[in-house]
Amino acid sequence: MSGDTVLHQESAPLYFFLNYAHTHGGDPYVNGFFDDLAQAVRDAAGLAAVPVGYLGQAPDLETDRHGAHRAALGSAQVLVPLYSPLYLKMSQPQQERDAYLKRLTAAGVAAVDRHVMPVIWVPLTSWDRRPDDFAAALELGADAPIYARDGMRALYMLAPYRTSYQRVLHRLAQRIVDSAKWHHLPPSPAPNPGESPATTADDAQFIIAVLAPEQEEAAIRSWRPFTGHPQVRPADYAVGVAERLGSATFAGDYAMTRDRFEHCPTLILIDPRCAATPEGARQLTAALQNLPTWVTPLVVIDRTGPDGEQSALLADRIDNGLTALGAPPVERVTEVEEFQTSLSSTSASHLAQLISQARRRYLKYGRVFPPAENPAERLTLRNPGSSTLQTGTDSDE
Repeated sequence: MSGDTVLHQESAPLYFFLNYAHTHGGDPYVNGFFDDLAQAVRDAAGLAAVPVGYLGQAPDLETDRHGAHRAALGSAQVLVPLYSPLYLKMSQPQQERDAYLKRLTAAGVAAVDRHVMPVIWVPLTSWDRRPDDFAAALELGADAPIYARDGMRALYMLAPYRTSYQRVLHRLAQRIVDSAKWHHLPPSPAPNPGESPATTADDAQFIIAVLAPEQEEAAIRSWRPFTGHPQVRPADYAVGVAERLGSATFAGDYAMTRDRFEHCPTLILIDPRCAATPEGARQLTAALQNLPTWVTPLVVIDRTGPDGEQSALLADRIDNGLTALGAPPVERVTEVEEFQTSLSSTSASHLAQLISQARRRYLKYGRVFPPAENPAERLTLRNPGSSTLQTGTDSDE
């Protein structure tokens, strides 16, 4: 991949910001498309090999993702969203898009279509909602029917589509250059992409709840349990894993998400220091009692931090107390490296397994229509010799 912009320098104005659904490890086809678009923009603008775009990679635990993205969003002339079913589920690309649109509004820009140029990256399914500017994404490749059917990703990947790919690519590049030339947008502050969730609690398919010691600011924002790694916000990265597994996810403090536990698979991130006092321990035990089967608690400890020993003892106490009440053991992460490892693979990581487990349990035991107080009979073929189907139970049969 070219050096066109993993990090953005304030002094370097950008022609475009590529707005897409980040997948673990990056998508080589997105990287390749970015390089092609950057070169096409340079060609159209008559520029030498200088950075012209921003490709924000999926962050690691030490990256100030929001700061880097915000700087690029405040400089780019054009936002290029790559629409796909995953794009519509993930909060990250929609937060970036929302932040850019707010920048345009603050700058008094009325003709948004001059600065937001969407692309159909992977075709949307018939049940996916259509973004407001989806017609503009279709129009970009109107003379290439396979673009609407298969998306730009397929045009990039497949040699028989190369002519159509080049035609759509260079059309987009020319429009970006024309926008920068004729409708120049001065650099201006963009909101932090992480300030507001793109997915609401009511719309979420997965919930991340945080139980941490009370502070002036909500725990979802202020809780950074790893002393030597102040940039690490576990809730943000848990959201990233859940979304890469395909669930639109909402994260919030325990109190603001509690009423959603009955309706969504849920992961509760717990700082055991909230049980440091007898009253705190009582409240924590009450919070973790009688949870739906699919709600999974995960204690997060900084084993090497100044409170590491106390946190481990508190976690043991929580475990023992809940076990005595008949609750299942609480899962545990004890250091930043372990937490980072749990983000390194969405197929086999500890965190991904817990999220997948919560989703499976919800599918098996969650409430469905009609409601539980008037349950419908489930039918099985357990007795093949019978002339009628028999009522089933909650077993895997």
